[in-house]
Amino acid sequence: MGKTVTTRYNVAERLRNPEEMVAYLEACLDDADGDAAFIAKALGDIARAKGMSQVARDAGLSRESLYKALSGERSPGFDTILKVVAALGLKLHAEPAHVASYPVRQGAPADVRTARGCTWALVIRRPCSITRTFCRCAAGTRASIAL
Repeated sequence: MGKTVTTRYNVAERLRNPEEMVAYLEACLDDADGDAAFIAKALGDIARAKGMSQVARDAGLSRESLYKALSGERSPGFDTILKVVAALGLKLHAEPAHVASYPVRQGAPADVRTARGCTWALVIRRPCSITRTFCRCAAGTRASIAL
């Protein structure tokens, strides 16, 4: 029987398009449990997939400081996170954690019905003016809303 060869798994090689990057970040946000360094590491994985040098230029940071900030060994400042999120082409979106229950009017737009009860949402805006909102609803369902 031959010797088994293993290689190091690099998630950045698997993040090929914005939808996969958002899904990965969404999963990391779900699993982070308040760990800011874990989220920073996830943003670092996405930055490596997009090209760390380009993300550093777009964020106005040096490549070395960006590697350190997104290594997962420390929690970077919120200003750094905002710069990186913008450089990645993402936009943070806040929503109330507890949405009051109210009846949805018959004939209300689909995005209102789907987003009701969401605990958070991540909005992606692209230059071609396509906007997608990914959210997690109180019932545990996920929605992708094209706006």
